[in-house]
Amino acid sequence: RVIEESVVAYKETPRHEWVLNWPGQAVLTTTGLFWTTEVEQALVSGGAKALADYLDKLNGDLDRIVEVVRGKMDPLQRAVVAPLIVMDVHARDTTAAMVEAGVSDTNQFDWSSQLRYVQEESGIRCKMISASLPYGYEYLGVQGRLVVTPLTDRCY
Repeated sequence: RVIEESVVAYKETPRHEWVLNWPGQAVLTTTGLFWTTEVEQALVSGGAKALADYLDKLNGDLDRIVEVVRGKMDPLQRAVVAPLIVMDVHARDTTAAMVEAGVSDTNQFDWSSQLRYVQEESGIRCKMISASLPYGYEYLGVQGRLVVTPLTDRCY
């Protein structure tokens, strides 16, 4: 229920304000859902050009979150925002690689090989290539992440 409420709030609140009001699991899951949705919308609506435009949005979102983290935050907020920045950088870099590769369709391997969070009637599903598993709400807590790399992506 918390993630569902977070998704609604994400649509209604500026992202840099929204992130300060939700627990870490909700933040990472919600941003994963929106990244997947927005990349697919870009590809469907305008192909490679729209994906490049979306990359500009991702850069702006990341810049705004970095501004927030440079400001005054309590330790719990900082613990939530830090992993979000890591995931935002990964989303930006992944999207940039798809732009560079000329991805223009949701059926291309460069897109389908990404870990994607999708909201379906039955709940959230995690998809990659042809695999589709229910999101199990597993969570290890708010902890520091160093990086997400192509090698760690393959571990999923």
